Amino acid sequence: MGNMLCLDAPTGIAGDMLVAALVDLGASWEKIEADLRLLPLACWQGRFFSAMKNGLSAKRFQVDYEEDHPRDYRQIREMLQTAAWPERARDIALRAFACLAQAEAKAHGCSPEQVHFHEVGAVDSLVDIGGVALAVDLLDIDKTYIGPLPWSRGSVQAAHGRLPVPAPAVRHLLTGYQFEVVSWEGELITPTGAALLSALAAEQTPPPAFTLQAAGCGAGAKDFPIANILYAVLGREENDSDEGLLADEVAVLTANVDDCSGELLAGLWDKAAEIGVLDLSFTPILMKKGRPAWQIILLVDPQRQNEARDLLLRHTTSIGLRCRREKRWKLPRNIFTVETEYGPVVVKHAGNTLAPEYESVKQAADASQASLKEVYYAALSAAMRKRIDE
Repeated sequence: MGNMLCLDAPTGIAGDMLVAALVDLGASWEKIEADLRLLPLACWQGRFFSAMKNGLSAKRFQVDYEEDHPRDYRQIREMLQTAAWPERARDIALRAFACLAQAEAKAHGCSPEQVHFHEVGAVDSLVDIGGVALAVDLLDIDKTYIGPLPWSRGSVQAAHGRLPVPAPAVRHLLTGYQFEVVSWEGELITPTGAALLSALAAEQTPPPAFTLQAAGCGAGAKDFPIANILYAVLGREENDSDEGLLADEVAVLTANVDDCSGELLAGLWDKAAEIGVLDLSFTPILMKKGRPAWQIILLVDPQRQNEARDLLLRHTTSIGLRCRREKRWKLPRNIFTVETEYGPVVVKHAGNTLAPEYESVKQAADASQASLKEVYYAALSAAMRKRIDE
């Protein structure tokens, strides 16, 4: 399990602020710059310096570059796909530009392939997004959390003229995020900053308990009534790795229904599998007035809890539900295939448990005209022999 990044953005977020904060957390700029130089970009220079913001000192990052031409989404995607970067860093950068292309396409009423980036296609934005992606990989960040974002007023000059803030693309990118209205004017969240939050799947939920590894901050270019600083913390989630266990967190959604038919509940089962729900169960209960009812329990990755919420409200008769976060412990799992007289079967191994996978058993049974029981025990026997031989 990697590290978590916790961000506090009282004055918003931009790509250069996040680069500065991550380098301040310990990401090596020398390594980042070496990978960025692999991109076919015009002459540029990235520099760090200390900036004072309302009496607080913070690291500032700035990219100086020669006059550059704008690029479209296709050009940027091809540039990143061929970059000899760590796979995870390349994926984050590609995801950021894909999110941005989709948001711009929605704002301008065209397809993502037709999006022509102006400010975001320039060298400084490419360096910012690439720099963040590489820094996240270097710091081994798995999860990103951020507090409420500021919603300001005013406008900003762009290639398409003056635009209201937050810019249209930013509004599309951050749909679903929580904002707090501030009294001052100006652009607080740039398209680059919003695209990076989307690419990192930043959550606005309280992070789990963690051990503080490092603290850093990145200063913005503008001055506001409060310090224009992005605060960052690098944490290590408390888990039971010393005991050989893996720990994570799940969202648990529950609803009680006394007027939902078995057909609808069966339909929910199929729909839940489509969105990747981790588990789904129905428990018979008694509700008010002695009515027999069902308690529906959904387990889902916290990032997908809203999808699960909408699924439950849409496909059942429930008009409300509850949601909570729970810590989960898991044994490390190993998946392997064994050969049986009925064909190959996939087996799962965790701790001292061996379990042939049902779908694989069913496939072998159907193909060989054998019973599920025969295939299951043949696969289990083969798996036990394999473990003993090892």
